[in-house]
Amino acid sequence: MKFGVFEGDGIGPEVTSSSRQLLTSVLTHVGADHHIESMPLGFSSINFGDRSPDPDMIALAQSCDGLILGPVDFGNYPPSELGALTPGAMLQRSLDLYATVYPVRTLSGITPPQIAPFDVAIVHLNEPGYVMNEGQGTVNEMMPTSEVAMAVRKITREGSTRIAQTAFEAAERRRQSLTVVHQTDLLPLTEGIFMESVQELAPDYPTVRVNELRVEDTIGVLINAPQDLDVVVTSNAIGRILTDLATSLSGTSGVIGKLLQGSSRVMVQTHHGSAPTIAGQGQANPSAVLFSCAHMLSALGHRHRRQPLVSAATAILDSLSGCLAQPAQRTSELGGPLSTHEFTELVIAGTLDRLPEPRG
Repeated sequence: MKFGVFEGDGIGPEVTSSSRQLLTSVLTHVGADHHIESMPLGFSSINFGDRSPDPDMIALAQSCDGLILGPVDFGNYPPSELGALTPGAMLQRSLDLYATVYPVRTLSGITPPQIAPFDVAIVHLNEPGYVMNEGQGTVNEMMPTSEVAMAVRKITREGSTRIAQTAFEAAERRRQSLTVVHQTDLLPLTEGIFMESVQELAPDYPTVRVNELRVEDTIGVLINAPQDLDVVVTSNAIGRILTDLATSLSGTSGVIGKLLQGSSRVMVQTHHGSAPTIAGQGQANPSAVLFSCAHMLSALGHRHRRQPLVSAATAILDSLSGCLAQPAQRTSELGGPLSTHEFTELVIAGTLDRLPEPRG
Protein backbone atom coordinates (compact mmCIF):
# COMPACT_ATOMS: atom_id res chain seq x y z
CA MET A 1 0.00 0.00 0.00
CA LYS A 2 1.43 3.36 -1.02
CA PHE A 3 0.95 6.75 0.61
CA GLY A 4 1.91 10.20 -0.64
CA VAL A 5 2.61 13.02 1.82
CA PHE A 6 2.35 16.58 0.49
CA GLU A 7 3.76 19.02 3.01
CA GLY A 8 1.78 22.20 2.34
CA ASP A 9 2.50 25.62 3.88
CA GLY A 10 3.30 27.06 7.31
CA ILE A 11 3.09 24.29 9.89
CA GLY A 12 2.36 21.80 7.09
CA PRO A 13 5.83 20.17 7.06
CA GLU A 14 5.65 19.67 10.84
CA VAL A 15 2.19 18.13 11.06
CA THR A 16 2.66 15.98 7.96
CA SER A 17 5.92 14.70 9.47
CA SER A 18 3.82 13.61 12.46
CA SER A 19 1.43 11.78 10.16
CA ARG A 20 4.30 10.01 8.46
CA GLN A 21 5.73 8.92 11.83
CA LEU A 22 2.34 7.61 12.91
CA LEU A 23 1.66 5.71 9.69
CA THR A 24 5.13 4.16 9.63
CA SER A 25 4.90 2.95 13.22
CA VAL A 26 1.36 1.64 13.05
CA LEU A 27 1.55 -0.03 9.63
CA THR A 28 4.82 -1.70 10.57
CA HIS A 29 3.29 -2.92 13.83
CA VAL A 30 0.29 -4.53 12.11
CA GLY A 31 2.48 -6.06 9.39
CA ALA A 32 1.03 -4.07 6.49
CA ASP A 33 3.34 -3.67 3.50
CA HIS A 34 3.62 0.02 2.79
CA HIS A 35 5.66 2.73 1.14
CA ILE A 36 5.44 6.41 2.07
CA GLU A 37 6.81 9.16 -0.16
CA SER A 38 6.96 12.84 0.74
CA MET A 39 6.91 15.75 -1.67
CA PRO A 40 7.07 19.52 -1.04
CA LEU A 41 3.84 21.09 -2.15
CA GLY A 42 2.26 24.42 -1.41
CA PHE A 43 2.81 28.11 -1.94
CA SER A 44 6.57 27.80 -2.43
CA SER A 45 6.22 25.15 -5.12
CA ILE A 46 3.68 26.92 -7.37
CA ASN A 47 4.77 27.94 -10.84
CA PHE A 48 2.68 31.07 -11.26
CA GLY A 49 3.18 31.16 -15.01
CA ASP A 50 1.70 27.72 -15.61
CA ARG A 51 -1.92 26.90 -14.76
CA SER A 52 -1.48 23.16 -15.35
CA PRO A 53 -0.91 20.80 -12.41
CA ASP A 54 2.65 19.70 -11.71
CA PRO A 55 2.98 16.42 -13.67
CA ASP A 56 5.34 14.87 -11.10
CA MET A 57 2.93 15.67 -8.29
CA ILE A 58 -0.06 14.24 -10.13
CA ALA A 59 1.87 11.12 -11.17
CA LEU A 60 2.86 10.49 -7.55
CA ALA A 61 -0.69 11.07 -6.35
CA GLN A 62 -2.15 8.71 -8.95
CA SER A 63 0.20 5.95 -7.80
CA CYS A 64 -0.98 6.15 -4.19
CA ASP A 65 -3.80 4.52 -2.24
CA GLY A 66 -3.81 7.23 0.41
CA LEU A 67 -2.72 10.88 0.30
CA ILE A 68 -2.00 13.40 3.03
CA LEU A 69 -2.21 17.09 2.15
CA GLY A 70 -0.87 19.52 4.72
CA PRO A 71 -2.60 22.86 5.38
CA VAL A 72 -2.21 25.49 2.69
CA ASP A 73 -1.99 29.26 3.03
CA PHE A 74 -5.04 30.20 0.96
CA GLY A 75 -4.90 33.85 1.98
CA ASN A 76 -1.56 34.46 0.26
CA TYR A 77 -2.25 32.64 -2.99
CA PRO A 78 -2.40 35.01 -5.96
CA PRO A 79 -5.62 35.47 -7.95
CA SER A 80 -6.57 32.62 -10.27
CA GLU A 81 -6.06 34.82 -13.32
CA LEU A 82 -2.32 34.85 -12.50
CA GLY A 83 -2.24 31.11 -12.93
CA ALA A 84 -2.16 29.75 -9.37
CA LEU A 85 -4.31 26.75 -8.55
CA THR A 86 -4.31 25.72 -4.89
CA PRO A 87 -2.90 22.24 -4.25
CA GLY A 88 -6.21 20.90 -2.96
CA ALA A 89 -8.04 22.03 -6.08
CA MET A 90 -5.42 20.50 -8.37
CA LEU A 91 -5.45 17.15 -6.59
CA GLN A 92 -9.22 17.00 -6.18
CA ARG A 93 -9.80 17.65 -9.87
CA SER A 94 -6.98 15.46 -11.20
CA LEU A 95 -7.86 12.47 -9.01
CA ASP A 96 -11.67 12.80 -9.27
CA LEU A 97 -12.12 13.04 -5.51
CA TYR A 98 -15.86 13.53 -5.65
CA ALA A 99 -16.85 13.23 -1.98
CA THR A 100 -15.86 15.21 1.10
CA VAL A 101 -16.36 13.48 4.45
CA TYR A 102 -16.07 15.41 7.72
CA PRO A 103 -16.06 13.14 10.79
CA VAL A 104 -17.01 15.49 13.66
CA ARG A 105 -17.05 14.23 17.24
CA THR A 106 -17.01 15.75 20.69
CA LEU A 107 -13.81 15.25 22.68
CA SER A 108 -13.46 15.14 26.44
CA GLY A 109 -11.50 18.14 27.65
CA ILE A 110 -11.87 19.96 24.33
CA THR A 111 -15.63 20.21 23.76
CA PRO A 112 -17.51 22.68 26.00
CA PRO A 113 -19.08 20.74 28.90
CA GLN A 114 -22.62 21.93 28.10
CA ILE A 115 -22.57 20.14 24.71
CA ALA A 116 -24.01 16.61 24.71
CA PRO A 117 -21.60 14.04 23.25
CA PHE A 118 -22.10 13.37 19.55
CA ASP A 119 -20.32 11.69 16.64
CA VAL A 120 -21.51 12.61 13.14
CA ALA A 121 -20.04 12.21 9.66
CA ILE A 122 -21.09 14.94 7.22
CA VAL A 123 -20.74 13.85 3.59
CA HIS A 124 -21.16 16.34 0.78
CA LEU A 125 -20.73 16.65 -2.96
CA ASN A 126 -17.57 18.15 -4.39
CA GLU A 127 -19.41 19.38 -7.47
CA PRO A 128 -19.26 23.16 -7.49
CA GLY A 129 -22.96 23.87 -6.91
CA TYR A 130 -22.97 27.57 -6.05
CA VAL A 131 -19.32 27.43 -4.99
CA MET A 132 -16.82 28.79 -7.49
CA ASN A 133 -14.38 26.45 -9.21
CA GLU A 134 -11.00 27.12 -7.63
CA GLY A 135 -8.51 28.39 -10.13
CA GLN A 136 -11.16 29.18 -12.74
CA GLY A 137 -12.74 32.29 -11.29
CA THR A 138 -16.39 32.68 -10.35
CA VAL A 139 -17.66 30.75 -13.34
CA ASN A 140 -21.01 30.14 -11.65
CA GLU A 141 -21.80 33.84 -11.30
CA MET A 142 -22.62 36.57 -13.81
CA MET A 143 -23.78 40.17 -13.94
CA PRO A 144 -26.03 40.86 -16.92
CA THR A 145 -26.08 44.52 -15.83
CA SER A 146 -24.19 46.50 -13.20
CA GLU A 147 -27.27 46.35 -10.99
CA VAL A 148 -28.07 42.63 -11.30
CA ALA A 149 -26.03 39.63 -10.20
CA MET A 150 -27.01 36.02 -10.88
CA ALA A 151 -25.71 32.61 -9.80
CA VAL A 152 -26.00 29.32 -11.67
CA ARG A 153 -26.07 26.04 -9.77
CA LYS A 154 -24.81 22.73 -11.11
CA ILE A 155 -25.93 19.34 -9.73
CA THR A 156 -25.52 16.14 -11.76
CA ARG A 157 -27.21 12.77 -11.37
CA GLU A 158 -23.85 10.98 -11.62
CA GLY A 159 -22.31 13.10 -8.88
CA SER A 160 -25.37 12.71 -6.68
CA THR A 161 -25.37 8.93 -7.08
CA ARG A 162 -21.69 8.65 -6.22
CA ILE A 163 -22.02 10.82 -3.11
CA ALA A 164 -25.09 8.85 -2.03
CA GLN A 165 -23.18 5.59 -2.33
CA THR A 166 -20.32 7.01 -0.25
CA ALA A 167 -22.79 8.07 2.44
CA PHE A 168 -24.67 4.75 2.50
CA GLU A 169 -21.41 2.82 2.83
CA ALA A 170 -20.34 5.06 5.71
CA ALA A 171 -23.69 4.55 7.44
CA GLU A 172 -23.39 0.77 7.07
CA ARG A 173 -20.05 0.90 8.92
CA ARG A 174 -21.34 3.19 11.65
CA ARG A 175 -24.81 3.17 13.25
CA GLN A 176 -26.90 2.37 10.15
CA SER A 177 -28.59 5.76 10.02
CA LEU A 178 -28.50 8.24 7.14
CA THR A 179 -30.00 11.73 7.17
CA VAL A 180 -30.49 13.37 3.78
CA VAL A 181 -30.48 17.17 4.04
CA HIS A 182 -32.12 19.10 1.22
CA GLN A 183 -33.89 22.26 0.04
CA THR A 184 -36.37 20.77 -2.41
CA ASP A 185 -38.99 23.34 -1.41
CA LEU A 186 -36.77 26.13 -2.76
CA LEU A 187 -34.81 24.31 -5.49
CA PRO A 188 -37.00 21.48 -6.76
CA LEU A 189 -34.90 20.66 -9.85
CA THR A 190 -31.33 20.60 -8.59
CA GLU A 191 -32.24 19.32 -5.14
CA GLY A 192 -34.72 16.98 -6.81
CA ILE A 193 -31.98 15.20 -8.78
CA PHE A 194 -29.96 14.84 -5.59
CA MET A 195 -32.89 13.44 -3.60
CA GLU A 196 -33.92 11.03 -6.36
CA SER A 197 -30.38 9.64 -6.53
CA VAL A 198 -30.36 8.92 -2.80
CA GLN A 199 -33.82 7.37 -2.85
CA GLU A 200 -32.96 5.11 -5.79
CA LEU A 201 -29.97 3.65 -3.92
CA ALA A 202 -31.79 3.09 -0.63
CA PRO A 203 -33.08 -0.45 -1.50
CA ASP A 204 -29.45 -1.59 -1.98
CA TYR A 205 -28.76 -0.80 1.70
CA PRO A 206 -31.68 -2.38 3.58
CA THR A 207 -30.00 -2.11 7.00
CA VAL A 208 -29.64 1.67 6.77
CA ARG A 209 -32.49 3.82 8.08
CA VAL A 210 -33.02 6.89 5.88
CA ASN A 211 -34.41 10.15 7.22
CA GLU A 212 -34.99 13.39 5.31
CA LEU A 213 -34.61 16.87 6.80
CA ARG A 214 -34.69 20.39 5.44
CA VAL A 215 -31.63 22.53 6.07
CA GLU A 216 -33.23 24.68 8.75
CA ASP A 217 -34.50 21.61 10.62
CA THR A 218 -31.04 20.03 10.50
CA ILE A 219 -29.53 23.13 12.06
CA GLY A 220 -32.02 22.80 14.89
CA VAL A 221 -31.11 19.15 15.43
CA LEU A 222 -27.38 19.94 15.41
CA ILE A 223 -27.89 22.58 18.08
CA ASN A 224 -30.41 20.77 20.28
CA ALA A 225 -29.91 17.04 19.72
CA PRO A 226 -26.74 16.34 17.68
CA GLN A 227 -26.51 12.85 19.17
CA ASP A 228 -29.52 11.91 17.01
CA LEU A 229 -27.44 12.26 13.83
CA ASP A 230 -25.12 9.56 12.46
CA VAL A 231 -24.26 10.16 8.77
CA VAL A 232 -25.52 13.29 7.02
CA VAL A 233 -25.41 13.60 3.22
CA THR A 234 -26.04 16.81 1.33
CA SER A 235 -24.82 19.09 -1.45
CA ASN A 236 -21.70 21.24 -1.45
CA ALA A 237 -22.77 24.62 -0.07
CA ILE A 238 -25.11 23.11 2.53
CA GLY A 239 -22.44 20.65 3.61
CA ARG A 240 -19.94 23.41 4.26
CA ILE A 241 -22.40 25.31 6.42
CA LEU A 242 -23.36 22.23 8.47
CA THR A 243 -19.72 21.26 8.92
CA ASP A 244 -18.77 24.70 10.21
CA LEU A 245 -21.70 24.60 12.63
CA ALA A 246 -20.91 21.09 13.87
CA THR A 247 -17.22 21.81 14.42
CA SER A 248 -18.05 25.07 16.21
CA LEU A 249 -20.46 23.29 18.53
CA SER A 250 -17.96 20.54 19.28
CA GLY A 251 -15.11 22.99 19.84
CA THR A 252 -12.88 20.85 17.63
CA SER A 253 -12.23 23.10 14.62
CA GLY A 254 -8.49 22.95 15.23
CA VAL A 255 -8.28 19.22 15.89
CA ILE A 256 -10.47 17.53 13.31
CA GLY A 257 -9.72 16.86 9.66
CA LYS A 258 -11.51 15.72 6.57
CA LEU A 259 -11.39 13.06 3.87
CA LEU A 260 -11.70 13.58 0.14
CA GLN A 261 -12.70 10.29 -1.42
CA GLY A 262 -12.82 8.94 -4.95
CA SER A 263 -13.41 5.49 -6.34
CA SER A 264 -9.69 4.59 -6.21
CA ARG A 265 -8.05 6.58 -3.41
CA VAL A 266 -8.54 8.67 -0.29
CA MET A 267 -6.92 12.01 0.55
CA VAL A 268 -6.88 13.61 4.00
CA GLN A 269 -6.72 17.32 4.64
CA THR A 270 -6.87 19.45 7.78
CA HIS A 271 -9.84 21.68 8.56
CA HIS A 272 -7.56 24.35 10.05
CA GLY A 273 -5.19 26.78 8.36
CA SER A 274 -1.42 26.86 7.95
CA ALA A 275 -0.67 28.98 11.09
CA PRO A 276 2.44 30.65 9.63
CA THR A 277 3.12 32.61 12.84
CA ILE A 278 4.13 29.43 14.72
CA ALA A 279 5.69 27.53 11.82
CA GLY A 280 8.99 25.87 12.65
CA GLN A 281 8.66 26.41 16.41
CA GLY A 282 7.54 22.90 17.39
CA GLN A 283 4.25 24.24 18.78
CA ALA A 284 1.88 22.96 16.09
CA ASN A 285 -0.94 20.67 17.12
CA PRO A 286 -0.95 17.70 14.69
CA SER A 287 -4.23 16.23 15.98
CA ALA A 288 -6.27 17.12 12.89
CA VAL A 289 -4.00 15.33 10.44
CA LEU A 290 -3.59 12.37 12.84
CA PHE A 291 -7.36 12.03 13.26
CA SER A 292 -7.68 12.22 9.48
CA CYS A 293 -5.07 9.48 9.02
CA ALA A 294 -7.08 7.24 11.31
CA HIS A 295 -10.21 7.74 9.21
CA MET A 296 -8.18 7.18 6.04
CA LEU A 297 -6.92 3.83 7.34
CA SER A 298 -10.47 2.87 8.28
CA ALA A 299 -11.77 3.77 4.81
CA LEU A 300 -8.96 1.86 3.08
CA GLY A 301 -9.33 -1.08 5.44
CA HIS A 302 -13.03 -1.43 4.65
CA ARG A 303 -12.49 -0.85 0.94
CA HIS A 304 -9.80 -3.54 0.67
CA ARG A 305 -11.22 -5.81 3.39
CA ARG A 306 -8.12 -5.50 5.58
CA GLN A 307 -9.23 -5.68 9.19
CA PRO A 308 -5.79 -4.79 10.66
CA LEU A 309 -6.12 -1.34 9.11
CA VAL A 310 -9.57 -0.89 10.65
CA SER A 311 -8.25 -1.99 14.05
CA ALA A 312 -5.31 0.39 13.71
CA ALA A 313 -7.68 3.25 12.94
CA THR A 314 -9.72 2.57 16.09
CA ALA A 315 -6.54 2.44 18.19
CA ILE A 316 -5.35 5.78 16.81
CA LEU A 317 -8.70 7.44 17.52
CA ASP A 318 -8.76 6.12 21.09
CA SER A 319 -5.15 7.14 21.73
CA LEU A 320 -5.68 10.64 20.36
CA SER A 321 -8.87 11.15 22.35
CA GLY A 322 -7.12 9.98 25.51
CA CYS A 323 -4.19 12.35 25.03
CA LEU A 324 -6.36 15.38 24.29
CA ALA A 325 -8.49 14.71 27.37
CA GLN A 326 -5.48 15.49 29.60
CA PRO A 327 -4.11 19.06 29.61
CA ALA A 328 -0.65 17.72 30.51
CA GLN A 329 -0.67 15.65 27.32
CA ARG A 330 -1.40 18.43 24.82
CA THR A 331 0.81 20.61 22.66
CA SER A 332 1.56 24.19 23.61
CA GLU A 333 -0.91 25.40 20.98
CA LEU A 334 -3.63 23.82 23.14
CA GLY A 335 -2.17 25.11 26.39
CA GLY A 336 -0.15 21.99 27.18
CA PRO A 337 3.58 21.48 27.75
CA LEU A 338 4.37 19.16 24.81
CA SER A 339 6.07 19.90 21.53
CA THR A 340 4.67 18.63 18.25
CA HIS A 341 7.17 15.75 18.27
CA GLU A 342 6.51 14.83 21.93
CA PHE A 343 2.77 14.77 21.38
CA THR A 344 3.17 12.61 18.27
CA GLU A 345 5.36 10.13 20.16
CA LEU A 346 2.77 9.94 22.94
CA VAL A 347 -0.05 9.24 20.48
CA ILE A 348 2.01 6.56 18.73
CA ALA A 349 2.86 4.85 22.03
CA GLY A 350 -0.79 4.86 23.09
CA THR A 351 -1.84 3.47 19.71
CA LEU A 352 0.62 0.61 19.79
CA ASP A 353 -0.39 -0.24 23.38
CA ARG A 354 -3.97 -0.69 22.16
CA LEU A 355 -2.99 -3.10 19.34
CA PRO A 356 -2.14 -6.80 19.65
CA GLU A 357 1.53 -7.68 19.70
CA PRO A 358 2.90 -8.46 16.23
CA ARG A 359 2.98 -12.16 15.36
CA GLY A 360 6.34 -13.85 15.03
